[in-house]
Amino acid sequence: MWKHKKASPVTLTDTTLDFNLPSDYSIKATPNGKIMIGVDGGKTTVLSSSEFAAITTFDLPAGSTLKIDASLLVGREVDGTGQLHITGLSFTEADAAVDFNFEPSVNLDTFIFDLLEDRGVSGAIDALTVNGTKDDAFKLVWDHLDDNYTYYNTHVNTAFIDLGIEYAHYLQQGGEFFTDTVVKFEPDNADADTAPERLQSLHDNLLGNLFEAGIADKFGAGAGAIYAKIQAAGLGDFLGVIGNLSDGRAWYGGYDYQDPTATIAFDEAFFDRADDHDDHICHDHHHGFSGNNSHYDWDFA
Repeated sequence: MWKHKKASPVTLTDTTLDFNLPSDYSIKATPNGKIMIGVDGGKTTVLSSSEFAAITTFDLPAGSTLKIDASLLVGREVDGTGQLHITGLSFTEADAAVDFNFEPSVNLDTFIFDLLEDRGVSGAIDALTVNGTKDDAFKLVWDHLDDNYTYYNTHVNTAFIDLGIEYAHYLQQGGEFFTDTVVKFEPDNADADTAPERLQSLHDNLLGNLFEAGIADKFGAGAGAIYAKIQAAGLGDFLGVIGNLSDGRAWYGGYDYQDPTATIAFDEAFFDRADDHDDHICHDHHHGFSGNNSHYDWDFA
C-alpha cells in the first residue's frame, strides 16, 4: 500500500536552512554546542555547531513562525514571509550608556537590514515580536536606522517616516507610549542648571519624524510626497496646514531649553489619552525645560 511521505521539517542546502512547513518552529543551542530545531507536533532536527555556523540564510514560508534567541541570528538573513519571535535581547538606554548611545545587547544589523530591504518598515514591524512584545520590535528597528542615520540620507529618513507612521498607528490601537525609553542624551554642561542638555524619549523621536519643518529641510523638493504619505495614513494633523509652521505637532527634541507643553497637549488630544496622562506621558523624560531658548537649533535628529 502506498503511503504519503511527510516532508522534512527543515532542509539544509549549502548555506540556506529552509523551513518547509507552515508551522511553529524553535531553534535552541544545547550546552554541548549542538543546535536543536523543533517544529510544533513534529520531529526535532539536530545540527552540529559547524553545520549551523555555515548557515547565512533562513527561508521561512508564509504561515510559519520561528522562535529564536537573538544570539543565533547574528550575521544571518531571513527570507520568505514568515514571522520572527526573537528572545534574549535587552537594550541599554542612552542615559545609562558610557557613550550615551542607545544600543541592543546583540548586534542584529545584518538581519534587520535585510528584513527592511525585503519587507519595508511596515512589513518588518508586522513580522517581528521581540521579547514577547511589539515595543521591543520598534526599539530594534529604530536602533538600526539610527546607527545608519545621516541628516540628508533620504533612504534612512524615509524609513524613519514609515516607522513614525507605524508607531502612531500602534498608539491609535492602544499601544503604550514609549516615553520611558531614553534614546538621545547629552549630560549637563557648564550652564546654570543641573538638567541634562538633552533627554529625548523614543516616543518623541519617532513622532518627531512627522514634523513639517524637519521634513521640508531633509527632503527638499521631495517633501510633498512625504506630506502626502503622512496624510494618506490619517496623520495629517501632525503636519497641520502645509506652509504654516505654527500648527501641527510641535517638535520636541528633549533639549533643556525646550518647553514640551504644546507637544504633550497635542499627543493627549490626538491619541485621546488625557485620562492616562500619568501612565503614558509622565514627565521623567520631558523634565529638562529651563526656559532658555537662546541657543535653539533645528537639528531634527
